Amino acid sequence: MAAPRVILGLCVGIVAVLLTTAVQLFQLDSGVVIILYVPSIMAASYIGGRVPALVTTAIAMVVSARLCEPVGHFGVLDVRDLERLGALLAVGVIASVTIDGMSRARMAAEKSFAVARRGEERLSKMFLASPVAKSLSRLTDRKVVAVNDAYLTTFGVAYDEIVGHEPVDAGIAVGPESREQMFGQLRSGGDLRDVEVQLVSRTGEIRWVLVSSHVIEIDGEALAVSTFVDLTARKRAEADARAADERLRELATIVDAALWVRDAATGSMLYVSPGYEKLFGRTTESLLAEPHSWAHAVHPDDRARVVERAATDELAEDFRVVRAGGEVRWIRARTFPVRDASGRVIRVAGVAEDITADLVVRDKLHQAQKLESIGLLAGGVAHDFNNILCVITANLEMLAEVIPPESPDRELVGEIGLAAERACSLTRQLLAFGRQQVVAPVLLDLNETVDETRRMLRRMLGEDVTLRVALDPDLCRVRVDPGQIAQVLVNLCVNARDAMPPGGMITVETRAERGHALITVTDDGPGIPDDIKARVFEPFFTTKPVGKGTGLGLAVVHGIVEQAGGSIELDSRVGVGTTFRIRLPAAADGERGDLLEAVETTRGSGRILLVDDDLHLRTAVTRTLKSRGYEVLEAVDGRDALRVLRRENVDLLITDVVMPEMNGRELVEAAAREYPHIRVLYTSGYTDDEIVRRGIRQAEVEFLEKPFAAGALAAKVKAVLEA
Repeated sequence: MAAPRVILGLCVGIVAVLLTTAVQLFQLDSGVVIILYVPSIMAASYIGGRVPALVTTAIAMVVSARLCEPVGHFGVLDVRDLERLGALLAVGVIASVTIDGMSRARMAAEKSFAVARRGEERLSKMFLASPVAKSLSRLTDRKVVAVNDAYLTTFGVAYDEIVGHEPVDAGIAVGPESREQMFGQLRSGGDLRDVEVQLVSRTGEIRWVLVSSHVIEIDGEALAVSTFVDLTARKRAEADARAADERLRELATIVDAALWVRDAATGSMLYVSPGYEKLFGRTTESLLAEPHSWAHAVHPDDRARVVERAATDELAEDFRVVRAGGEVRWIRARTFPVRDASGRVIRVAGVAEDITADLVVRDKLHQAQKLESIGLLAGGVAHDFNNILCVITANLEMLAEVIPPESPDRELVGEIGLAAERACSLTRQLLAFGRQQVVAPVLLDLNETVDETRRMLRRMLGEDVTLRVALDPDLCRVRVDPGQIAQVLVNLCVNARDAMPPGGMITVETRAERGHALITVTDDGPGIPDDIKARVFEPFFTTKPVGKGTGLGLAVVHGIVEQAGGSIELDSRVGVGTTFRIRLPAAADGERGDLLEAVETTRGSGRILLVDDDLHLRTAVTRTLKSRGYEVLEAVDGRDALRVLRRENVDLLITDVVMPEMNGRELVEAAAREYPHIRVLYTSGYTDDEIVRRGIRQAEVEFLEKPFAAGALAAKVKAVLEA
């Protein structure tokens, strides 16, 4: 663009030369020449700069010189001519320099103005496009002059609502004290740097912003340029993090487990929960100060193993700790390495919990499983043994009937009978221990049973033991087998007597509890040590000398009580004594008692089908019933019995409960479909059939327990046939 301006300037200069030449040709005054020449030179200089003006001046001087030269005397000028040429030169130089300088100054000013304008445009664009909320406010009246889009978005206002107004007029409220303090600081010349301010938007939402402001002057007016960084999301996240941290701390305080976090590089503890004090019996401060001090609480027998595993940052061990005072507890500890993005372990988190109670439960479960296994074995043995005893007792009674009273053989029969009774008692204890004895519960007044058993107990306990009985007259009735309750009392009292060789006092009490009847048996003997308490109900466990006890007494008690739906507790302290508490559920309101009528065991009549898989038992029972006048048919199992029923009329079906292939209940159900009015009598020493058990307990079926005497069998058969 500079070349066209120079050419244009030269053109203007040539015009100036032509004017000067014309003036000189007409012989006008030099002043007129200068007056015409100066504007032309100035115009050329203004348009094209210094070069056109100087070139024009040079041309003008040459032309003037030629016009002043006399013909034939070139180069000889008079003074007047020289003055005119000097004036032209001076005017040309001065005009070119002056105008050029003015032109350059103008161009520089225009350029500066353009740069400034572009800068203002850039600043305006940056202001408006900034993602951070910005505003421009007057200090005099605090009204907003300009805002960007981010400001409108952050505070949820429209442009017309905020520009020309104070923020409070647009619903953006800040405390008056904070507002005056901030504007006062700006008016005094200070800036605001990262001031956290809480605002309330027009919708009532509380927002936190970080405000920074400084003062600028535009057209003589002081304006505050402010930026607002929205901290609301961060503040909420921080509040949520604090709340979560507080919840975790509360949880760590509530739970019994101990939680900790350790720095993997330094080994220092970063956090220890209050549960550490409960588990290890040591303060959290001691562990924070000495990260390895926890090992001092570990039982000496476990310490080396646990410390070695803990050094690997992958501890997973059960071990014992010894608390202050010597209390030993079992602890289960686990550690979990925390890794960074590269897989490097940076922290180790750990948790420890007290598992002492869990181990006790586990031991009890193992004990129950062991009792169940032994009970199953005992039940199977007792079943077969009961059949043998039935044969022995039945034949023994028949033998006693034919031996004359004066015969010396009757004494031998009596000894055999006593041995058979002891064997029957042993099988009942085995079945009671295994909770497989088939019981015939009745509605019972425990006070009467205790009172009846008291006379027998006094004879058994001896003179060195004082028996005290306290009965609650308001005791509720229960549905249990009276013989079993008597056996429970005998076993507990005899066990207490054996624990007090020098003698002492045994107290039997009854008391009514909510929904239960409570029986307590207490002695003032030496008590039971803690290491023995857990085993007192184990079968065959005894602390008595060899030959003095079978180890079944308390196991039988435990089995009887649980079979009756009750519970038994042991409370014993060494040097103080021992108490057993038995709770039995109360009978339902309105439940009727059993009518026990004496039946004369005279001869009877009727056709009986006897079903049992034991040949010797069938032979003995058949002989007994035939001797009482009954006609007896035999069947070896359930299927054989059904075949007999289809071809013979039968008045009574006597069946064993436990038989191979088809048991007694299945036989009765099949027979009842074809012969619904047939009478049934179950016999068994034990059964695992819950339906039969429930029927016996609720007196819905007739039952005779093995081993039974011939007289008891005859009486039961006659009672069932005449019912």
